[in-house]
Amino acid sequence: MTGAGSGEFGFALEDSYGNLPADPEWIQPFIDPEVGSASLDRSLNRARKPGDPRPAGSRPGNREGALTVTGTIANTDYHDLVFADGGTTLASEAMLAPTATWYLGSQTLPDMEERFATGAAVESVTWNWQQGEDVTVELNIIYGDEADLATPSTISQPAVGDVSGSYATTFEIDAASVEMLQSLTLEIAGMARFRRGQQQTPVDAVVGAYEPSMTVEAVLQDGTKKSLVYGSSSASTPQDEIDTSPATLTFNNAAGEIATYNIQDIQPTSYDWSNLISSDDTVDPTEFHVRTVEVA
Repeated sequence: MTGAGSGEFGFALEDSYGNLPADPEWIQPFIDPEVGSASLDRSLNRARKPGDPRPAGSRPGNREGALTVTGTIANTDYHDLVFADGGTTLASEAMLAPTATWYLGSQTLPDMEERFATGAAVESVTWNWQQGEDVTVELNIIYGDEADLATPSTISQPAVGDVSGSYATTFEIDAASVEMLQSLTLEIAGMARFRRGQQQTPVDAVVGAYEPSMTVEAVLQDGTKKSLVYGSSSASTPQDEIDTSPATLTFNNAAGEIATYNIQDIQPTSYDWSNLISSDDTVDPTEFHVRTVEVA
């Protein structure tokens, strides 16, 4: 069945790769959640016999799944999936990636079709801010297997009133607020990868080579970001080296602060002017490399 109310989902943190605690806590991380895809790949390899152009059959290879989850931010329950070091910082050394089991249920009337994606690690996370819209988060997830587990009795859900809107966001570069922000995207890619052995399924998941980046677009008001891409806050022409700057991003809701992220050592890698000669405001979309992201 398709339509409103036909599906449900949530995650539970694993004690170790692929293993849930005895009494797992199931959590729906977002408001207005969407599961963009939930694919399981068996990596079949065709087998052939001499003298017959038809395949004789196929044999399975490595087993792996992919899951995409998006939704509107209302709390920080998903932090434990993203920040490998205690749910607050990215790993500063080699370590296991945090993993969870995701429950996916689809109402087919009168039955419920269910899947449990185990050994699931976030491969990339993206925070999306757009002027006039609620703040959303996208999780791109890899998982190692699927299991037959008991249907969760309850799934904790955030409150609608806890949603963070665009009006409740502040962004600063080197302690100076960026005004008339139009859009902002903060992404961390390369967060996890599988390790494999003689099995079809992965042995575990470890942190990958992080690639944090950020794109900021605001109405052009001064030359601040132009100077930064030139090389420093005081540069008037492009320099051979580019200084780093600190940045902070804070999401709030009606009750107060949801989370503040310290975005460490940003460096602009490209700078642009858009709508220079038009009826719209000129904006200066800027792409940054980022060294790391921490929860304040």
